[in-house]
Amino acid sequence: MKTKHVVVDGSNIATEGRATPSLAQLDSAVRALLDEYPYEHTTVVVDATFGHRIDAKERKAFEEAVLQGEVITPPAGAIGRGDAFVLQIADRAHADVFSNDSFQEFHGQYPWLFDEGRLVGGKPVPNVGWVFVLRALGSFSDVPTGAQMPFYLMRTLPFRLGFTRPREIGRYETELLSFIKSRKADVLAEIKSTGKLEGDIEKRLRDALTEFAKQFSTEDKK
Repeated sequence: MKTKHVVVDGSNIATEGRATPSLAQLDSAVRALLDEYPYEHTTVVVDATFGHRIDAKERKAFEEAVLQGEVITPPAGAIGRGDAFVLQIADRAHADVFSNDSFQEFHGQYPWLFDEGRLVGGKPVPNVGWVFVLRALGSFSDVPTGAQMPFYLMRTLPFRLGFTRPREIGRYETELLSFIKSRKADVLAEIKSTGKLEGDIEKRLRDALTEFAKQFSTEDKK
């Protein structure tokens, strides 16, 4: 817990361990979270289709929760899932996020996702109840080795080049992976075999990212 405000990724939590979302599960999770982490402010966000996917018996309670401001949905016509709305609120409020999602497509836009403690995860355990953990996206337990490691280093070291638009970030990551695979395959192979990113191998990967960044920047200006 790093802040006094938490934004709940309601659709994610309501679907944890289930095929379809449950309002009852979401409610029990939020109550248990606040028992363990005494946040002063809580914002629960679900995606626009949430009300259509929950059990029909829960819809009246859901509609009442929306009317009372206990649950928030993205504005009408919002593009994509509710993830962007969740993170935009958290960013504006400097709030923690309760979710089991890693929000990979937003790593470049919201670098605070890598701050220890800003993400809280949780799962319902039979005969125990909800169990919560503070998540750290920058930890090696959360980051696959091999092809994903360059992205880990790119996001945790200063190689973002100041890009903020998702399209730019997506193109950068796609072309970076192609560059690493075709020209630095030995680096990937060593990371995959050792499962480590330190010393000489980290330096070689840093150098590769710097080399690609210069190339990408030049091409982007053409």
